[in-house]
Amino acid sequence: MSSVHLLQLPPEILAHIFMNLELQDIRNLMFSNKFLLNIILTNNSLWKSICKNQLLVRSSSDNRKPIALSCYNRYRISKNWCSGVYRKKVCLYCNQINDVYMCKSSIR
Repeated sequence: MSSVHLLQLPPEILAHIFMNLELQDIRNLMFSNKFLLNIILTNNSLWKSICKNQLLVRSSSDNRKPIALSCYNRYRISKNWCSGVYRKKVCLYCNQINDVYMCKSSIR
């Protein structure tokens, strides 16, 4: 009888398996392998199931535009908000025009 390695399973099957894991186990899987990290981060149904009980803000007001964030990023922001963690991201954009670099930064 031949054995099947975990990484040989289709991503949909892996995501379904991951829905039954604790959050700490999912976190450990994310750190174990880039392939698993990609599957976990890009699977919105997995993060929707995690967010049901743990997300600080479940939905936006009817008067506001919906936030265009993945479920993983909404969970991450909510978790950081609850623990008082705030980080600014500085984005630097550089364009080269005729050997002259023009740089612009923005804080997100």
